[in-house]
Amino acid sequence: MVPTHHRQNLFMPMNSLLEEFFGDMVPEGTAQTGFRPPLDLREDDGYFYAQLELPGLKKEEVKISLEDNILTVRGEKKKQDLLEKEEYRRVERSYGVFERGFRLPQEIQEDAIRAEMDNGILKISIPKTEKVEPRQIAIN
Repeated sequence: MVPTHHRQNLFMPMNSLLEEFFGDMVPEGTAQTGFRPPLDLREDDGYFYAQLELPGLKKEEVKISLEDNILTVRGEKKKQDLLEKEEYRRVERSYGVFERGFRLPQEIQEDAIRAEMDNGILKISIPKTEKVEPRQIAIN
């Protein structure tokens, strides 16, 4: 059996088209070479929640930033050296620099954002601001 070598993702052009089409919903910055952590987004009445799978990374290797209402998670999953004496039949682990960003659809409480990482799962809680109801102004 011939060892399998790492190939470029054949679906990358389609993924780019989908990202371009849905860009307004979830703008995505990608500075990656092959590792793209899965991202789940959800919300309830008071919060937005983001969860990313970052296997093998430590919290010190991940950076979270907020600018112009875009929350961005960056990092790098380092390549593990393969043993030269071994004949690998298949290598599917991906690695590289990654950046996942998404636009928050409303104002949030920037000072109250919380992030925690446990067993390679990064969880971010983003509190929403209270909605300001329009008020009527009396004319004197």
